[in-house]
Order: sequence, then C-alpha cells, then structure tokens
Amino acid sequence: MDRNWLILLVSAGAVFCMIWGLYCLGIYYTNTKKLWKTLKPIMVKRKGERSSLFLWFGNWYDRTESGQRLAALLKNAGIGIKPSEYFALLALLFGLCCYLAHNFLDLFFPLDIFCAYLLVKIGSARFLKMKQQKLVDALNRQLPDICRLLSSSVKAGLNIQQGIELAAREQKPPAQTVFTELAHQLQLGNTLENAFSHIMEGLPSKELRLMGSTIIVQRKAGGNMARVLEEMSQTLENRDRVNQELRGKTAETKFVAMVLPFMPIIAGLVLNISFPGFFLPLFTPLGLILAAVVIGIETVGFILIAKITDIRV
Repeated sequence: MDRNWLILLVSAGAVFCMIWGLYCLGIYYTNTKKLWKTLKPIMVKRKGERSSLFLWFGNWYDRTESGQRLAALLKNAGIGIKPSEYFALLALLFGLCCYLAHNFLDLFFPLDIFCAYLLVKIGSARFLKMKQQKLVDALNRQLPDICRLLSSSVKAGLNIQQGIELAAREQKPPAQTVFTELAHQLQLGNTLENAFSHIMEGLPSKELRLMGSTIIVQRKAGGNMARVLEEMSQTLENRDRVNQELRGKTAETKFVAMVLPFMPIIAGLVLNISFPGFFLPLFTPLGLILAAVVIGIETVGFILIAKITDIRV
C-alpha cells in the first residue's frame, strides 16, 4: 500500500512539473513575442549586406585598416563585394600567374613570384581606377537631368533638401546611390557644404563638385535658384560633350602609352620561352644597371605621354 502511494505521488509530481514547465515556456514565448513587436519598428535593417566567403579570416580582414581602405576603394568603384572576397580573388589570381610564369614561361624563382605580384598589383589598381572612372562618367551623364529635376522642385515650392530626396528616389544608380547618401547626411543634421564634402571624399567628379559649389554659393547669396540650376544643366551638358570629343581625339595616344611599356616585356618573355635562360644575364651587375635604365626611361615616357593627354576642361 505504501509503495502504491509512493508511485502515485511521484507520478503526480512529474505531471505537475511538466505542466509548470509548459506554463513557463508559454510565458517566455509570449514575452519574447511582445518584445520583438516593440523592437522591430526601431531596428535598422541593413540592406545589401553579404556574408564573407571566409568566415573567421574574412571577418578579421574586413576589420583591419588594410581591409577598410580596400572597402573604400571598392565602394568608390561601385563593386559590391567584401574586401576579404576581393583579396581572395587576388590571391587566386596571384597563384595562377605564378603557376603560368614558372611552368609555361620557364621563369625561375624568385622572378616568377615578382612578375606575378607586379602583374596582379598593377592590374588590380588599373581595374579599380577604370571602374571608378566608369562610375564617375555615368554619374556625370545623369547630373544635367538632376539639375533640371532640382530646378523643377524649387519652382514647385520645395527646398533643396527635399529636391535632393526626390532625386534620390527618381534617379537610377549610380546617381541614386550618391544622392541617397547625400540626403542621409542632410537628415543627420549636416550642412549642405559638409554633406557635399563627405560625398566628394571618394568620388573625384569635377562636375559634381561644380554643381555642389554652385548650389552652396547661390543658396548663401540668394537669388533665382531655379534659373541657376537650369543654366547649370546646360553647362554640364556642354562639358560632357567636350570631354567626349577630347577622349575620342586622345584615345589613340593613350592606347599607345599603355601598350608601349609592355612590348619589351612581352618580347622578352617570348624569347625566354624560345631560349630558356634568356633572362639570366639580367641578374648580373651590368644587367641590373641596364634593366634599371630601361625601366626609368619607359616610366618617364609613360608619365610624359599621360601629362600631354591629360587635358582639363
């Protein structure tokens, strides 16, 4: 009899503990749901964030000073990947270049590593600069339409900040991205001058700088802002037309300036394939002196051609 009572008490205690646990679980779920409903409206959702390809190393590299500098370069070039992802692509490309230089071009160590590093370094810098210039050119082509939109906004009774927010909604990238950031800076309480300065830190657009300076000066001096913006749109269109004509006339010279320094290198690689050990005399004292002289002459010629074709409007 005592044993049956003991089993009954243990069973009752187990049932009570189960009911109490379910009750506590329900209370926890209800409170968590209420807290989520309270916090959800004020939480900032980050759009466009992507996970790094390499979890630990990628997150660590993204937080380093080198990773932050690379992130700024990628942002200014309009490339939407993490710095660690871009670094991994460069590492893979470096390994591929080392393999090709050692096995197909018969370059010995450390010349194969040096050539691969030089190729990846220069190629990456040129690629980022080319992408940035392409983004700036696309932005400059959109600025006349933005000036007309701002002029129409001012005529409709809106202020400059509201016109910038309207341009951020109506325009397509890259102008949408730039003016969204500009509108965000104004919403944070920054002045128009500081907001334009923040945008221009990583975006070398002379047309955008001219547009911002004109709006700031006209706003301080007073006057017909709508008329000034209309004239600015015509000025920007004329500058774009002149820049296109200049690019067309100097394209051949720039192409020669880019190809000419690599012709001796390509010729030397071809000769090294045909005659293994062709580069060995370069590593003698006289060979190093001659190589330094040739590199110096080609560098001076490249700089001179770049200066001659760099016509500013």
